[in-house]
Amino acid sequence: MDVKIKEIIDSAVNKLKSGQIILCPTDTIYGLSCDAFNVDALNKVKSIKGRELDKGFIVLVESDRMLQQVVKDVPDLVWDIIDYANSPLTLVLEANSALPKELLQDDGSVAVRYMKDGISKEIIKRLNRPIISTSPNRSGEVAPLSFENISQEIINSCDFVIPKEYAKNLSGKPSKIMKIMTNGEVEILRK
Repeated sequence: MDVKIKEIIDSAVNKLKSGQIILCPTDTIYGLSCDAFNVDALNKVKSIKGRELDKGFIVLVESDRMLQQVVKDVPDLVWDIIDYANSPLTLVLEANSALPKELLQDDGSVAVRYMKDGISKEIIKRLNRPIISTSPNRSGEVAPLSFENISQEIINSCDFVIPKEYAKNLSGKPSKIMKIMTNGEVEILRK
């Protein structure tokens, strides 16, 4: 790993550990991110977005162990879906009871995406905790699909911004979303 990218990852991890907000490229678009278990940071992200307090977030994980910390039970079907997904996919599953309520959807589920590569995966791995990701815009506005379309107001509200030259392989569109019910039924929420 080159020295510059290691320094960027170190800085991002230190900011996350101290409860701060970063602007980070994921596998789809840039996202506002914080430690998924830091309630004060989660509420700060909601404030930046002007978002209702009862709306959950997407949780990003980078390992099987981390997924099992976030989800109550991981059905075999989910492991197969993760293994075979060839584009960014967010899964909505029954949440682990240890998660902050600020992460949860109305029905007690959690939206989770397994990061397979990229700088966000390295940040999560180094932090050794899941992070959240939400589009970098005010609620109700169109999500910016490229760094250049993120408002200066949102950029200024972040404690650390990953430079766009380290945003490799962004799809430039939101992930597909699939809900896996406890009975094994699958519902496509976004194609």
